[in-house]
Amino acid sequence: ISIDPEASFSGDSSVNEGSNLLVTVNTVYLREGNVVYWKLFASDGTTPATTDDFDTPVEGFQTLGPTGGTNPARTGSVGILITPKNDNSTEGTEIFILKVYRDANRTDPLHAPGTTNAAQFSFSVIDTSLSAKEYESSTGVAEMDEDGIAKNIVFKVKNLFRDTVVGTERGPT
Repeated sequence: ISIDPEASFSGDSSVNEGSNLLVTVNTVYLREGNVVYWKLFASDGTTPATTDDFDTPVEGFQTLGPTGGTNPARTGSVGILITPKNDNSTEGTEIFILKVYRDANRTDPLHAPGTTNAAQFSFSVIDTSLSAKEYESSTGVAEMDEDGIAKNIVFKVKNLFRDTVVGTERGPT
């Protein structure tokens, strides 16, 4: 009887841009020396993640070290370090999925414990980039009285994203 290898995960469910996330893949029914292949995907689970989003590789492999347990339920673990890129671009929180496989072609997934479903680990990348400055104020027209004192100062607030004036306010007269 062949038993499908299983994987479960431990690690934080979120990480800030530029910080490290260590995900531990806990395996059952694999032996010392077996290779666990892994790959990161976008939140849809099918679009591969790219190095535009990460400072660390978006796919790789780890070889299992010494395992515990008894045959056939050998247990082992590997650690995968994930570092989202601090890209200084405001895009909001993004979700990525880590999947693990038995083969280099990444077609034979390890299963979630007790199921035939592919094991996967979902995590959020928290956007720590500063938001672009949305509004910019500029002074408009100022009238001067006969003594050279400004009066009827008009301040305009311009929305930089839409290039429109969103409000006008009069200063002291």
